[in-house]
Amino acid sequence: MSILTATLLSLLYFWGNSAFVLGVNWWTVMRPLVSGFLAGVILGDPVKGAMVGAQINILYLGFIGAGGALPSDICLAGVVGTTIAITGNLPVETAMALAVPVGLLGTIIWVVKMTVNTAWVRIAEKMSAKGDTRYYWIPNIVLPQLLLFLMSFIPCFLMVYFGTDYLKSAIQFLGENIVGVLTTIGGMLPAVGIALTLKSIFKGESVVFFFFGFLLVQYFGLDMISLGFSAVVFTLIYMQLKGHKLGAMGGSLFETEGNNENKYVLLDKKTIRKSWLRWIMFNQANYNYERMQGTGFCHAMVPVINKLYPDNAGKRAELMQNHMQFFNTEPQWGGLYHWPDGCFGGEEGTGVPGDNQEYHHIH
Repeated sequence: MSILTATLLSLLYFWGNSAFVLGVNWWTVMRPLVSGFLAGVILGDPVKGAMVGAQINILYLGFIGAGGALPSDICLAGVVGTTIAITGNLPVETAMALAVPVGLLGTIIWVVKMTVNTAWVRIAEKMSAKGDTRYYWIPNIVLPQLLLFLMSFIPCFLMVYFGTDYLKSAIQFLGENIVGVLTTIGGMLPAVGIALTLKSIFKGESVVFFFFGFLLVQYFGLDMISLGFSAVVFTLIYMQLKGHKLGAMGGSLFETEGNNENKYVLLDKKTIRKSWLRWIMFNQANYNYERMQGTGFCHAMVPVINKLYPDNAGKRAELMQNHMQFFNTEPQWGGLYHWPDGCFGGEEGTGVPGDNQEYHHIH
C-alpha cells in the first residue's frame, strides 16, 4: 500500500470522528456502510467496499453511545476492516470478525480523547469569566480537533499501512482451522446487532410497523425505495392521528407585536439560524467527560448572547458561565433545546433587551 493511500484512509477515519460538514460525518461517514464504501473508493474497489462495509454495519445495528460511553469504534472497524478485506483478499466473514477487535482497540482512542478534552474546558472557563465570545471557538473547536487528528490519523495510518501485510502473514501462519473459526464467528455476529435492534423495536408501539413492513416486503414484494416512501406516508398519518401538528412553531417564535408604536423582538431569524448551525456542526467538537457537550452548547449560544448584550461584558460572562455547565443530550434533537423562552423589549429589529427584561434560557 502506498503512503498516499494510507494517508487518505487515515483522513477518512478522522473525518468520520470529527465535527465538520454539518454533522454528516459523525452520523453518516462514521457508519461502516459509508466508511467502508469510501474506503473501497480509495482502494479502487467501491463495490467490495460497500459489501464489506454493509456486513460490518450489521454488527452495529444496535450501536449507541450514551453518556460518553462508546462500546466500539465503528468507524475504525469499518475503515480498517474494509481495507483488510480488499488488500488481503479475505472473505467478508473473516473481515467482519477481524473488525470487531479493531473496533474495541478504537475505544482506547475515545477514552483518551474524552479525558484530555477536559483541559480545553479550563481555557473556555477563563474566556467565559471575561465574557470573551470572539475567540471561544478556539477551545471548543480548534484545540480538541487538533488532538483528535493526532489521535485518529496516526493509529489508523499505522494499521492500514503496516498492518495488512503482517496480518496476512499471521493468517497464513495460523492456518485454515483458526481462520475457519473466525469466519464462523463473523457469520454469527450479525445476529447480535439484529437482536439489539429488535429489542428496542419491541418495547413500544413501533412493533406493529415492524410486522407491517415485513408483510409489505415478504408478501407484496415492495422494494426498499417503495417501502421507504410508504414509511414516510404512514409516519405522517400516524403523527396526525396522534395529534402532532407539523410546523406549529411558525414565525411567532421569533417576534410578537405590541401596540402600534413598539415591537417586541425575541430574536431575528439570522441569529437563530447561526446558533442552530453552530450546534449542528460543533455540538460534540469538544466532547469530554467533565462537561459533555457543555462547551459546544455555550458556543452555539454565543451568537444569541452577542446579539442581546453586545456592549455588556458582565452579562455575557454571566450567561457564558451558565451555558457551559454540564450538558448532554441527543445531538440532533439538541437543536430544540437552546431557544430563548421570553420576549425582549427594545428598539424594533435590534434584539437589544429592555431595562426591565431578563434573558432566560431553558436547560
